[in-house]
Amino acid sequence: MEIEYLKEDGVLLAVGIEATIKAPAVLSSNQVNARALADLLSDKTAEVVLIDARSASSFKQEHIPGAISIYTGAFDKNIDKLPAKKDHLIVYYCDGTA
Repeated sequence: MEIEYLKEDGVLLAVGIEATIKAPAVLSSNQVNARALADLLSDKTAEVVLIDARSASSFKQEHIPGAISIYTGAFDKNIDKLPAKKDHLIVYYCDGTA
């Protein structure tokens, strides 16, 4: 997988993701692979909200553009960051660590 970054004000922002995916687009009813997510994000009509569940320091170092930082351990304290409209697709991502 290749991630293209742009450094803006000392912060790395992911501006492009390229991956070869061998799995189906939807891995289960609640999982989506990188290719399907990239397709969703490129569809300007899709209402997708990305939630970065990593720590604030990881988010500051790099994140997918447009993502909202809501650390898993502080989710209850940050519910106000979720969209008011409940018809958006919400995609959570993390780095796989606990």
